[in-house]
Amino acid sequence: MKESEYIIQPWGTAEQDTEDVPIELTNLAKKVATQYDMKLNSLEMITSKPDKGGAIWRIDTNKGMRSLKVLHRTPERSLFSVGAQEYLVNQGARVPKLIPAKSGKNYVEAGGKLWIVTDWIDLTPADQTTIEGFGMLCYGLGEFHQHSKGYVPPFGSKFSSRLHNYPKQYEKMATKINWFRELARAYPEMPASRMLFLMVDKYERQAIKALERLNTTPYYELIAKGEQHWGLAHQDYGFSNGQLGPKGVWIIDLDGVSFDLPIRDLRKLVTSSMEDKGVWDVEWMNGMIQAYHQANPISPQLFEVFLTDMMLPNEFYKHVKEIIFSPTTLMNEQLEALLTNIESQDATKWTALQQLSKEWKVGGKNIPNWEKFSRENAPAKRFRKPVETPTEVESPKQEPTETPESTPSPVRTPVRRKKRRLVPRRGSKAPLQRNKRIPLQRKKRTPLRSPKKALDRGPKRKKKLSRKTPLQKQRKATRKTTFRRKKISNYPLQGKREV
Repeated sequence: MKESEYIIQPWGTAEQDTEDVPIELTNLAKKVATQYDMKLNSLEMITSKPDKGGAIWRIDTNKGMRSLKVLHRTPERSLFSVGAQEYLVNQGARVPKLIPAKSGKNYVEAGGKLWIVTDWIDLTPADQTTIEGFGMLCYGLGEFHQHSKGYVPPFGSKFSSRLHNYPKQYEKMATKINWFRELARAYPEMPASRMLFLMVDKYERQAIKALERLNTTPYYELIAKGEQHWGLAHQDYGFSNGQLGPKGVWIIDLDGVSFDLPIRDLRKLVTSSMEDKGVWDVEWMNGMIQAYHQANPISPQLFEVFLTDMMLPNEFYKHVKEIIFSPTTLMNEQLEALLTNIESQDATKWTALQQLSKEWKVGGKNIPNWEKFSRENAPAKRFRKPVETPTEVESPKQEPTETPESTPSPVRTPVRRKKRRLVPRRGSKAPLQRNKRIPLQRKKRTPLRSPKKALDRGPKRKKKLSRKTPLQKQRKATRKTTFRRKKISNYPLQGKREV
């Protein structure tokens, strides 16, 4: 479908009324509905994203109640999500089934965006006040991750993966927290500037410590297994996108799915629940993790990365990062009260994480104490990876055991060799680098007058000739003529001609 009359653009801010959409968008939604094998009776706006350009309608058709949605991302990125939703339905996941259009595709392109139609499913949110409600939500998340393994994006879609972005994200958080310090200095008159300035140092250290800890975990070994091994992460999972329906938890709004470690969704759910609770509760966290583990088992290596991801100051960064765009309006009394709550919660966070790392068991094996392990390792050794032998990489039998008491894999030490004298290349002014192995260079016999030296000595000769007196020049000229005369007189033929 080609619609060149209206191109969908963001029409407002996030605080704007979600039901207030442009009339052009509503008319375009009615035209999109005609591309499906159904008759539209009525159209009701459910929610929208004015700051991004997305919307959802509940439509009444002759085939029953259905959902019409415009995806706010680019068509190539949205195609990745549409293919993922179709794959999950085929794998038996509880996600809404896509209804194909008359063209045979699962989507319609109009207004520069992709549109999809699904069956309308009546859902109810889980109970947010009990551990049972959180447990059901975590179990449904584990089922979603289990079904998403092996997904291959369709041709023409934009590949989306966050599997390799953990170190970059940690560095980005530490850098932006440093920006918060400069903003607090630049706007001292704002209500939240003083408290923000006092808190920045501590949370910057937490981000740096988490980055150092990440390099000691099995993170790089885990991501080496590839995207298809881990599957998709929802990236925006919560009580609004995971709700109770027929036969269990249904997951909706798959716009932002991407390849990632599954513990990313679980970490966001746990930290947000601790923030809502006001205190970090170990029993509450244990219940959520146990419920997820029943649907999608967590290995000890993955749980270690999960704890490291919780070390980040996620709650502090989530609420403060927006001040970069408008510090004069966002550094207000509301942010000051928010920072006070975050500071009180952070006092219980580290004790709870340390207790969780000691008590949590995966497969009957204890997780090592990550805080003690991070403290004992020197900073210089944190970024150094052990060098494994080729046999250990190729053969799966020699993988390290999961027990914390097991010794680390043997490190291959380089064989010391006798130092060899290094001769630099002729004409090179660079110093010798003894840490690199440079092949020996034989000394070459250079001519007495190389072209380079002749050019260098040219100006000096001119200066010597210019210093000669006129008498010296005259003597040199007479010498040359005398030599030539002798040569001519000794020539035999010229002597005969003179006779």
